[in-house]
Amino acid sequence: MSRMRSINNEGISSIIIIFKSVLLESIRRREFYAVLVLSLLFILGIFTMSLIGVENAATANLLLNLGLTLAWFFAHITVLLSAARQIPEDIENKTIYPLLAKPLKRSGYYIGKWSAVTIMSWISFFVLFILGWAPVPKMQIYNTVLLLQTILLILFSIALFTALAMLLSLLFSNGVNILISGLILVLWAHVNKFFYSRYLSSRSGKFINWFLAYIPDFSKLNLITRYTDGIGSLSFAQLAGLLFYAVLFIIVLLSLGMAVFEKKSI
Repeated sequence: MSRMRSINNEGISSIIIIFKSVLLESIRRREFYAVLVLSLLFILGIFTMSLIGVENAATANLLLNLGLTLAWFFAHITVLLSAARQIPEDIENKTIYPLLAKPLKRSGYYIGKWSAVTIMSWISFFVLFILGWAPVPKMQIYNTVLLLQTILLILFSIALFTALAMLLSLLFSNGVNILISGLILVLWAHVNKFFYSRYLSSRSGKFINWFLAYIPDFSKLNLITRYTDGIGSLSFAQLAGLLFYAVLFIIVLLSLGMAVFEKKSI
């Protein structure tokens, strides 16, 4: 019993080491700072417009939407830049071997990487969110409950995107992974709408739409426009449905990633 407890403690310690190493590596590479500088440039523009004067609610809404959308976008880009390189670089630099030599399963290593990238990106999002939300003049009343729902769904979106990018990092090169993940993040909702509207009635169209449903649509988890347009909050059933959608995809992508990683020759 004491031996099993010791092995479990060492495994947990190894996961914590993985977590710390990812955070330190991200700080060393200064990826977050580059994203932060870009956001600060936008915030500087908002402050300049505020000094000049925002004369109507429509302009204020536009600035708020842009600020929050940039926070959403840059937080996901932080995920992509970090998650895409984690396992390939560990294998290339041979830093993966000391970790796996300890009583740490590959699944524990994989979850440790996913957790670290996800939490790091959550921190990035909150910083960027404050920079995008606070400076904009509020010229109308916004729904606080919807704001909290928006933040919650973005956090799950980031966790989902991390799982997707890590899975694709095991299947494609870094550049191809970034391209595919980026296209899914930005364009997949438009692809879905195009095929749904054009080919819904045909037999092949139904198959295509069935296939596309197995690829996550991140626009479903983005309520920023709904919030800035002043629309009401989601019902409990709607929010629960979206959370279930995100959690289901996270579990599936993590399970696929761990299965591929278990069979991968390193």
